[in-house]
Amino acid sequence: MAIAVASASFLSGCGDSKPDDELAAKTVRPYAEQGLMMGIELTDFKRDNGWVDTDSPNRYKVQYTYNYRLSKPLAEVALQSAQAFKNEYDASQKNRSGFVGGFSTWAQSMQLSMTAEQWIDSQGAQFAKRRDGFLSNCEPCVAYWNQPGTEEDVSTRRYTFVTAWSRLEALGFKDDAKAGDKLPLSAWAAFIKTEKGWKPAS
Repeated sequence: MAIAVASASFLSGCGDSKPDDELAAKTVRPYAEQGLMMGIELTDFKRDNGWVDTDSPNRYKVQYTYNYRLSKPLAEVALQSAQAFKNEYDASQKNRSGFVGGFSTWAQSMQLSMTAEQWIDSQGAQFAKRRDGFLSNCEPCVAYWNQPGTEEDVSTRRYTFVTAWSRLEALGFKDDAKAGDKLPLSAWAAFIKTEKGWKPAS
């Protein structure tokens, strides 16, 4: 999966033939960090390649490669994020009052449930088997999923877990990923040559 930064600025000037490592790394790294979640570390971040933009000799693209490394098994990473999502959700509900606050609460709840339900529905009858397999080696995950409470609380808790799980899948992790497993990724950014040297393209 590559994360790209688009640009549309064209300026001319003089200076080095390509952006230096300090500028390039400072520009690209925030894009590499966009997919990070609790339990995932960004490692092996290094400049991989660079090339003149075919559309303009005053633009240069630099690509970095890196890994997302799991600090714990994937199910535990999903649980950690789900618990954080749930805590944030609960806090937001307590801080809202009145018609506007109530409407915002309803909208947030609907968005959470729709995101989770769409991911579940896309898997059809296979989801239950996949879920049981994913939870089976993570006792805290099973406890979180089966924790008793009101219907709304149980649904919200499960939706937060599914949302975290689906995000991990979107990044490219497999259900059986273990602590220490790495996911190779890349990101790039475009730069423009100006009278004062290379600048990130906006």
